[in-house]
Amino acid sequence: MNISPSYCRVLMLHRIANEACNISGINKDWLDLSIKLFLKRGFHFLSLNKFKENILTQTRFHDKALLVTIDDGYADQIEEIAPIFLKHGISPAVFLISKLVDEKILPWDERIRYISEHTKQKYIYFDQFLLLEQS
Repeated sequence: MNISPSYCRVLMLHRIANEACNISGINKDWLDLSIKLFLKRGFHFLSLNKFKENILTQTRFHDKALLVTIDDGYADQIEEIAPIFLKHGISPAVFLISKLVDEKILPWDERIRYISEHTKQKYIYFDQFLLLEQS
């Protein structure tokens, strides 16, 4: 007997594109169309609780199981991405960066973006970023 492995696909989303703030990311219309396509093709969106339950009880996942995470926890993610999923009855899992919340420390990629947008230096050397990681 040939038994296929049980797994769940995880779609990890980050930022919505915002040209005014020079933030690259996904387009909201594209996201909405993608969700419709996933649903049309029979994908089964799981909540984080259902995902956890399947893991803890060792229950097989639906063949087209899909967990959606919204990573980093920026306000625009909750205000713009979450409603698109909720409109389709999908509850995405939202993960926060604890250092961003607790200590107001930006993630490394945002620090690089900030430095590149605000520096007057002609060149930026990578050893400068090592100092950021140590702070």
